[in-house]
Amino acid sequence: LVLIWGTDASGGRRETSISYPDFETWQKEARGFEGMAAFTSRAVILGGEDQPELVPGVQTTTDFFRVLGVEPTGGRTFADGDAAPDANPVAVVSAAASRRLFGGQTDVVGRSIRVNNKLHTIIGVVPSSMHFIPTEQEQVYTLLPRETDRQHGYLGTVARLRPEETVASAQSEMDVIAGRI
Repeated sequence: LVLIWGTDASGGRRETSISYPDFETWQKEARGFEGMAAFTSRAVILGGEDQPELVPGVQTTTDFFRVLGVEPTGGRTFADGDAAPDANPVAVVSAAASRRLFGGQTDVVGRSIRVNNKLHTIIGVVPSSMHFIPTEQEQVYTLLPRETDRQHGYLGTVARLRPEETVASAQSEMDVIAGRI
């Protein structure tokens, strides 16, 4: 697994966030990876008007759990169809969040939760050991809305190298792609 960041050559900054269109270009053109997913970590408001709480969350593209190799303990993780414009909003929750939100119940797939005041159907539960963001234990995962502004950098990228690929060759490939965009 590797993290892929943008760079700002004019400002001399490394490890900058990227835009959704840049991610899509990387994902489409890069051949050295088995899979690539974009993400951003954000606190989300979980719950309704009665007892809303601010919890760590991650917004991702559909390949996130596949790239990481994380299997759900219940239900499923995101599928490509979940990101369709007309798809109903879905969420994956951690096992700890599922127990806390539903009073210890473990069979929560198909139930609804309110994330940022929008109703989502829980499609899967991942182990509480799933911990991607170093500073906090995320509790809910939702899909990133597609954005078209190439100037709006707010995403990180995680990818899985192909077995025959080296970090150096993947870096060379990404340098060429970045030079084009």
